[in-house]
Amino acid sequence: MAALPSLPGWQALHPIVMHIAIPVLVLAPLFIVLAVVWRKAPSLPFLRTALALVAAGTIFLYVAGGNASALEGLSNTSLRLRVVLNEHVQLAGLTRTTFTGLTVILAAIVFAPRRLRNRPVWPAPAALPVVYLLLYAAGIVILAHTARQGAQLSQALDAAVSPPASPHIAQVRASNGH
Repeated sequence: MAALPSLPGWQALHPIVMHIAIPVLVLAPLFIVLAVVWRKAPSLPFLRTALALVAAGTIFLYVAGGNASALEGLSNTSLRLRVVLNEHVQLAGLTRTTFTGLTVILAAIVFAPRRLRNRPVWPAPAALPVVYLLLYAAGIVILAHTARQGAQLSQALDAAVSPPASPHIAQVRASNGH
């Protein structure tokens, strides 16, 4: 009987979790756009779906950030690795904070009108999802920058742990200008 493969270590889960979180967070605004554009249908189901996606993506950001300490032992390898790791950790914190705020704001947009039914409604509540999309675009830019920094960190880690190239490969690289 063949044994089942073991689960990857906690460090290996970070890329898996992030490759789930990023598309979820990028997909969420589509439902807000549908809520804004599709005025004939009730927009609340679209907004609730967007809220569920943003909340799930934000939770994934916290799960992925929970294993950042696994790389701290590698930070002594090189100055470049320490710099890239530090920048990525700082950007990840900013990304988590940004999407936590965006989740709270969207929850207020979704649930506040129900609470305020018998009270005067603030001006132009229909414009709130559009304003939220502008804020969300800034969050996506931060997310993309964090992901790019993560890719640079991955490259720096690969360079730090990969075996030195054979003399033949080094000669070929030198002749190609690398």
